[in-house]
Amino acid sequence: MKNRVLAKTLIFFAILFTLFDWVYKTVNNIDYLSKEQCFIYANFSTFQTLFFEYFVESTLTLLVSVFVAVLLGRYFARFGKFYPKGQGSAFIYASILPLCSCTAIPFIETMKDKMKLRTLVTFLVAAPVLNPYIIILSFSVLGVKYGIYRIIFAFVLAVSSGIVVEKLRTNRWKAPQSSGGFPGTTSSTTGPSKTLSLHPAQKLGSDRGTGPSGRNPGKDIYEATFEVFRSVFPYLMIGGVAGLVYDLYSPDLASLSVILSDELGSVLIALGLGTPAYLCNGADVFVLRPLMERGSFPLGSALVFSASSTAICMTSFFMLLKVLGKKETSVLLANIVFMLFLMGVLLNFAP
Repeated sequence: MKNRVLAKTLIFFAILFTLFDWVYKTVNNIDYLSKEQCFIYANFSTFQTLFFEYFVESTLTLLVSVFVAVLLGRYFARFGKFYPKGQGSAFIYASILPLCSCTAIPFIETMKDKMKLRTLVTFLVAAPVLNPYIIILSFSVLGVKYGIYRIIFAFVLAVSSGIVVEKLRTNRWKAPQSSGGFPGTTSSTTGPSKTLSLHPAQKLGSDRGTGPSGRNPGKDIYEATFEVFRSVFPYLMIGGVAGLVYDLYSPDLASLSVILSDELGSVLIALGLGTPAYLCNGADVFVLRPLMERGSFPLGSALVFSASSTAICMTSFFMLLKVLGKKETSVLLANIVFMLFLMGVLLNFAP
């Protein structure tokens, strides 16, 4: 009973905080470039504001995301026809949901034993790179050419990541089970749960059940959410520490203006700064705007920075170690880096 009250209190506080944060920023027209106008940024030091972003805001955002994911798994898993069945539909789904790399991770919990791993990874990679807001922002701020290539980059990156990760997956990842229905469902009332676990090694059909809502079928929605949240939280903290150190000591893009104008060097800089960075909701577009307007940053390198800074970051990387596994996460990161380097160089040197 005490655990349920604690979980419910924290979840509702996280929801209220998220709503207040959104309303406050919307009313005051605060975005990435104007975040200094925010009360927190105006009254606290750089370290304190970064600490708030990585450890307070990220924690509350993760809790809300897990809660929504558990709700989907508990109440909507029966509607299997609405889940993406292939990489193409997964890419489309991801492109219409406003998710960043961290918030996309809890959402895949409702899908993990309902589709192939390649479809799951495609959704995971595409979701933070594209959504309606980012697409509109890309076209309106950085131009039509950038917007079109961003969609192309996102599609190639997401699809290739899904294929590569599935091909090189460990044995604990098995194809979704099915009995004539949607993958992951069964006609038996005692078969595999329709939701899934943060522990992919857990066997389907276990007596304990799987997933946020099935790990312990007797738990209500709040306790199930808190259980999932607690299993991922340590990895969020590890990623937060790494991201905080990176933000405090990484060089500013403007200080690298000479290298940024080079077709090859700029791609390497974009990858090196973008991959561990914590940018979401179109923040990368605002970072790139002054560089693109001055014509000092090649288009391919700009797209590499956008995709690498949104598809994955230090925080989501450590969370994925828990959700996908060490090998799968390492393969995913390697493919993101390789494909972005290849696409960026090809575009920069294209006639």
